[in-house]
Amino acid sequence: MAFDRNIVAALWIATSAVVPADETSARRIEFAKGSNGVELRGEVTGHGVLDYKLVAKGGQTVSVNLEAGTPSINFNVLPPGDGAALHVGSSEGNTFIGRLPVDGDYTIRTYLMGNARDAGLTVPYMLKVSVGEEGTGFDRTLELQGGAFRVVTTGDDAKVYVYSRGPGLGGASTIHAWSSNHKRSMSPVQVPELGEAQGRGYRGGDEFSVVENVLVRRFPVHATGGPTGKTRQIQYRLEAGEAGWLLKVDRVTDF
Repeated sequence: MAFDRNIVAALWIATSAVVPADETSARRIEFAKGSNGVELRGEVTGHGVLDYKLVAKGGQTVSVNLEAGTPSINFNVLPPGDGAALHVGSSEGNTFIGRLPVDGDYTIRTYLMGNARDAGLTVPYMLKVSVGEEGTGFDRTLELQGGAFRVVTTGDDAKVYVYSRGPGLGGASTIHAWSSNHKRSMSPVQVPELGEAQGRGYRGGDEFSVVENVLVRRFPVHATGGPTGKTRQIQYRLEAGEAGWLLKVDRVTDF
């Protein structure tokens, strides 16, 4: 069974420079030779905005993942020119994976919202950004009668994730995963069920994305009277277990 190369061929370079953003400032994203990924540490204060500029080509796949200790910080992905945002973090969460539409200078904009912004707090974060080559990887959602599934391959030893969704609006989702064994065979990945606290208010309507070894699951939270307007995000990290790979809950956030 043949696999495409991963969306994000993970050769990372980390930069630990802290860049405060009291007003609106910008820095250029640069990759080391032979690398297509970078870890950026920064902080945003109050109404400040910190922009990261990235030159990329149309057709390339870009992944961005924001890690912070509070949901008050978000990021948007803006295309060259004055087009509509490709990602709005305040409504779409802290992970973006997408194929870029055109060549040009893209902007990843970090900012605060809510009490943290109004109180002038300073919030540190880490931003992971990587760029794949044109046409690499496989990431498709296939719609079927009564449901849907999505398949993603990532890594030289590929991981395959299938997200099946039950029939009807807001149908409950099930995650299935497999890992290749040096491209010779496939083994199932252990996937945990939603725990009691994680599944409280769950009525389906899941969305999924994959960044590196992290599977991100988001769904609207409901109460007895209906939707609460909140979204729950669960991050699963892929880890090696005694008998094979397993997905382990890494972080749960409501926003």
